[in-house]
Amino acid sequence: MPDGAPPIGSMRVGFLALGGLGGSSKVAWTLAHGLRGRGHDAFVLSHPEAVWRDAARSAVPLRAVRAPLEPVAAEDAWVNALSDDLLELLRCQSIDVLSVHYGCGLAEAALDARDRAGTGDRPRVCVTLHGTDVSRIALAPAQHDRLRAALLRADAVTAVSPWLADRAVDVLGLPKRPRVVPNGVDVARFHPADAPAVDGVVCHVSNFRPVKRPLDAVEVFARLHAAGQARALWMVGDGPLRAAAQARAIELGIEAAVLFTGPLAPQALAERLRAASVVLVTSQTESFSLVALEAMACGALPVASRCDGLRDLLTHDPVLAEHCLAPVGDLEAFAARAGALLESPELAAPLRTRGISLAQTQFPRGEQLDRYASLFRAMHVRTAP
Repeated sequence: MPDGAPPIGSMRVGFLALGGLGGSSKVAWTLAHGLRGRGHDAFVLSHPEAVWRDAARSAVPLRAVRAPLEPVAAEDAWVNALSDDLLELLRCQSIDVLSVHYGCGLAEAALDARDRAGTGDRPRVCVTLHGTDVSRIALAPAQHDRLRAALLRADAVTAVSPWLADRAVDVLGLPKRPRVVPNGVDVARFHPADAPAVDGVVCHVSNFRPVKRPLDAVEVFARLHAAGQARALWMVGDGPLRAAAQARAIELGIEAAVLFTGPLAPQALAERLRAASVVLVTSQTESFSLVALEAMACGALPVASRCDGLRDLLTHDPVLAEHCLAPVGDLEAFAARAGALLESPELAAPLRTRGISLAQTQFPRGEQLDRYASLFRAMHVRTAP
């Protein structure tokens, strides 16, 4: 089904998400926007100050609930409060599918609300795993048991990459592998520039949490700057390590060359990515890395950690993987990869072409919407009279 095609019967889909800058929240808002464009009544349930409401898809309605802004361990106080908010919503309006974008706590709250709702008010619940809930939070025994119990109660479980689906099975002992529905990229917004990128501009985009290793990006740029290979670093986003990254830039004497932009709306982000030559994705772990995908779609080359979902993403093209992946935390390897791309247009140009092709052919937004719409419809049909 092409993007924007009318659906066969409309569904009411609520997307439950965290309120912060993380990729799981961005995906939830984007999917809601895409399904609304296909004629479905889709909306987001999230924190009252959800970042992506204005930054990403202001046309998508927000139903404010007591969801956290950032990933936190599941605790009865906030899980029960969120479940109460969801139950009240279910009693006020019919929802066919609750699409939950993060496992720890959110899935439990959604499923508790579903089970407490009257028979006629119960939606189907699809839980999409995005990363930290499986790779970090669920490693604690109590959190492991809570998340596993919730996933076993869900009507459907999906993951954004093969690595994450396998990780969920290994860590949580799931009897069935989650269905893999990769993220997609909006190529109408994230597309190459008509003119070449600005020479020597490097970019890092994240929520500045420790898992993203933003200080590594500053350190790598310092090496590139000292070698005369890069002249500017754009640090896009916000989070707990932003002040530390700014302080490190001062310590290294490169503060004049480093711009901290704060969070950017998708259109502004796309413009930055189009103007950059290299995007540093320095993460400790990634379930997928939407930033790397959006960078490639814009014609920028991600120099990224050889880990988890990032490896899944880039090994769709072994040539890209060879030139763009570096060991986690290996600053010299990152600088060598990025420096080679910045210094050699003959090397970078064909790789950019390969990256654009990979984004457009392997991860189109329309296919992502198709898969979710098909899954939600199958779930909804099973509940129809």
